[in-house]
Amino acid sequence: NSAGDAVGFSEQSSAGLPMRAVLWHEGKVYALDDLLVDSTAVVTTSWAILDDGRVLGRGNVPNVTSGAFVLTPVPRPADLTGDGCVDASDLAALLMDWGRHGSAADLDKSGVVDGADLGLLLADWG
Repeated sequence: NSAGDAVGFSEQSSAGLPMRAVLWHEGKVYALDDLLVDSTAVVTTSWAILDDGRVLGRGNVPNVTSGAFVLTPVPRPADLTGDGCVDASDLAALLMDWGRHGSAADLDKSGVVDGADLGLLLADWG
């Protein structure tokens, strides 16, 4: 897409490992399964990523259905660095803006980066 993200999938290996759909974002590869809200869903292939971040592909939810899908990204406000996960780099960004007004690190929109924002970041860790 225009942001430089790409999607694809790994073929089933001779060792019997299943196919996995992947996202390449800012130099890192993520298994799409690991980014889903529904942890039972399995994303086996991904064909395209649109400029708005939606991913087209194929997968299944065990004992429910399988087929083509469109995954729509869910924003994670605590992902201050935009790398797809909330981790130490986001914590560092929040701490750098501690006490500031009008920062993206003001997760609760109270007007200042403070302990409440730190709590929200830690609650979304991972």
